[in-house]
Amino acid sequence: MATGPPGHEAWVAAESTGEPVGFLALSPSGAPHFRLGFVEWVAVAPGARRRGIGRRLLACAEHRAAALGWRQLHACTFHTNRASLHMYIDSGFYPAATLHDYAGPGLHYVEMVRPLPQSGGGTAQ
Repeated sequence: MATGPPGHEAWVAAESTGEPVGFLALSPSGAPHFRLGFVEWVAVAPGARRRGIGRRLLACAEHRAAALGWRQLHACTFHTNRASLHMYIDSGFYPAATLHDYAGPGLHYVEMVRPLPQSGGGTAQ
């Protein structure tokens, strides 16, 4: 894990040889009192995909976000990126909104949200 200002953090997944195969960047989102995080970037090398690396990176980010007291994680992915959508859904995210034409005509983003466990049990909404 690499850190910057509080909550601005990144993880790199590597093979036993040290070769990097995945990356995730996390940052706070919105005003501090909202206690939200944003998954800025998740990337897995093409030859390392479908091995759970993205899910494990997300699990690290979720654990860290919960430790920071954040209530939710948000992420965006293209509506056509089925692998990414499945990774988020399998990791406890749900599609909250579709941002039509966000990245240009016909390029829609799907906003994904993951409630995080709060101290005292349960999850925040």
